Amino acid sequence: EDKLQVGDENQLSAGERTFEDLKAIIDNAKSGDTIYLNGSTFTANKYIYINAYNKDLRIIGGSKDNPNLLATFNSNKTTSRIYFSGSSSSIILSSIKFCNFRSTAFSTYSNLDISNCIFNENSDSISISNNANITNCNFSSNSGTSISASSGNINVFNCLFTLNSRNSISASYANVNID
Repeated sequence: EDKLQVGDENQLSAGERTFEDLKAIIDNAKSGDTIYLNGSTFTANKYIYINAYNKDLRIIGGSKDNPNLLATFNSNKTTSRIYFSGSSSSIILSSIKFCNFRSTAFSTYSNLDISNCIFNENSDSISISNNANITNCNFSSNSGTSISASSGNINVFNCLFTLNSRNSISASYANVNID
């Protein structure tokens, strides 16, 4: 397994970055890679599509030495969206804050494991069309649905939903388990 780290040679240094920078890092990753974001902030001003088809990736907000450090994906109230395609892919996200998305913050057709993430002041937060485990995440002050699942098995463990305007979880053709 390769480990790419924002700041490694041929990679970006920590700090303020764009969604296009994030896309370039993920596009250049190979299946099985772990990407450490070093607590960087990534901002956007447009929709972004990230093709993870046939890629199994781990994207960690922190660093190798401090994996719990929080990285931020800030849409600045634009209609940007982080989107992973590829139903045969597996995406693991940890220690990332998604904020200020005017549309859905994160959409995927990939299998998803997401933990220790924060979704704050978004319209909708997560849209899932495959299997997912969502653990130890906080959803707060979102104006739309926090988790929308259209298929698959969705497991939600130890998550906190506060001050959201609409549904915490919406499911159609999905099995949802909440603990």
